[in-house]
Parts: sequence; C-alpha cells; structure tokens
Amino acid sequence: MTISVGADMKGSMLGLVAGVIVAVVAVVFIYNSMQTPDPVPLQTTSAPPQAAEQVTPPAPETVVPLREPAAVEPGADWRASPPAGARVRVSNGTGRPLMGSRFAKYFTAHGLTVHLIRNANSYEYRRTVIFYNPDQRDNAHALAAIVPFPVGLAEASVGRGEIEFVLGFDLITLDEALKTAPPA
Repeated sequence: MTISVGADMKGSMLGLVAGVIVAVVAVVFIYNSMQTPDPVPLQTTSAPPQAAEQVTPPAPETVVPLREPAAVEPGADWRASPPAGARVRVSNGTGRPLMGSRFAKYFTAHGLTVHLIRNANSYEYRRTVIFYNPDQRDNAHALAAIVPFPVGLAEASVGRGEIEFVLGFDLITLDEALKTAPPA
C-alpha cells in the first residue's frame, strides 16, 4: 500500500511549519524585550521624594580634566556657600553602603545643603563627577573649584536647578576616613 501526498497537502504542511516558526520567533523576541535588569537597592534617606521627570543622566563621555587625586582629611578646611536656587543631590556611584549619606553629612558640615541622597544609575563610576543643569553651570564650576578633591564636570541636557555629585571610587579613601571620624 502506498500513500501519495498531493501538491495541496505539501503546501499546507509547509505553511503550517512556517507559521509555527514565526510564532516561536515572536514569542522569543517578546520574552527577551520584557527582561529587565535587577533593581538597584535603595539607600534610605529622609530627603523629599524626587520628581518623576528627573532622571540621572548617563556617565559622560567627555568631562573636564580632573586634578590629580590628593589625600583629603575629613576635617579639611573648605567652605561652600549654597548656590542660590539650586538643589544639590549626592548619588552613590560605587555601591558602598551609606557612602552617599556620609558625604551628604560631610558637605553639610562644610556649608553645602544636600536636598537628596540616592544611588546613581550605575556603580561603575571610577571618578567623581558633578552633573549640572544648564542654568547651574556657574554654580557647578564654582563648587568643583572649592571641594578639596578632584571632580569632573558634565552638563545634563535637560532639567533646571539641579547639581548632582555622583561619587566615584576615587573617594573611597576619604569615605573610609568619614566612616571612622568622630561625629561632628
């Protein structure tokens, strides 16, 4: 007994196989596009919540050249005057627990009020960077000149009134000193 398969049957089988392949590819594509990275653990703070439209800009491709790192003591004598109309944020770009909080206290002790403490968009910041909104350019450059450690500067293309210190691994030594310093 022989079974012969007609041209119509072969066409139907090919169409069915092609349909299954397309469906599998579509499911894989949708699944992969829905994957999200692990959430960044939040640092606790008593600062007011951040507005939804504000986003930390990505690490800059070009920054102002940094001064050479220098040993900085927590009690270094420097004083900042709070920029008029600016909100200063401190973001932890290293992933070290509570580093942002320690630096917020350090900045406050030197006259710079910090409005928000949080984790940066990445824990890969090798150098500390000050991101600033276009209207805060002069204030950001003045702060970079005052702080006793090297910082890069990068302008964020959107927003108003924000200056953000993103702490990098270059400040680990100072952070160690802040951890062991007696409370002010």
